[in-house]
Amino acid sequence: MPDGDTLVLTDGRVVRLVGIDAPEVAHEERPTQLGAEEARAELARLVRDRMLTIRPVAPYADQYGRVLALVSLPDGTTAQAGMLRAGLAFVFYFVDQDEQFFRELLPLQRQAMQAGRGFWPRLTAGAVPGGGLVGNVKSRRFGTARCAVAGHIAKHNRRLFGSVRAAFWHGFSPYRECGWWPAAGAGPGF
Repeated sequence: MPDGDTLVLTDGRVVRLVGIDAPEVAHEERPTQLGAEEARAELARLVRDRMLTIRPVAPYADQYGRVLALVSLPDGTTAQAGMLRAGLAFVFYFVDQDEQFFRELLPLQRQAMQAGRGFWPRLTAGAVPGGGLVGNVKSRRFGTARCAVAGHIAKHNRRLFGSVRAAFWHGFSPYRECGWWPAAGAGPGF
């Protein structure tokens, strides 16, 4: 299991769970992020030795060649829903995504946040990073005001957030380029 949002099937295909994102395990020069090992273990627990239904969705593959898919479990739920309920993934909107699917996933994330499951207590405990948070309503991404990517958001697409919790609550996910997700061993907050 590469991480909490990616599967390697027995036939060698790599499947990216569409609609969610999970913290990254260490690769290249980046450390393991908060919740990454737990997310990887939870996804393995959800899918191991089970018959899965893989339903590819447009655009069918990402920039790394992974199949973008809904992954259904034998009980009819999705692996995406299981990861969100555990508090070990967050919703990840993309332009071609089925809007209804996004609306189905967001309440599961909110429930995990309210219940304090997974990484949510630590991730949302700290003060807002310097300068506040700026979201892009078009892409549903957010970053600190000091992040170069966030600095290029057109005024009509800007949304300000007073907390990390508020940004995630509204279905925004962090810009990877801003690099503020805490490392696994870091203290609370940012």
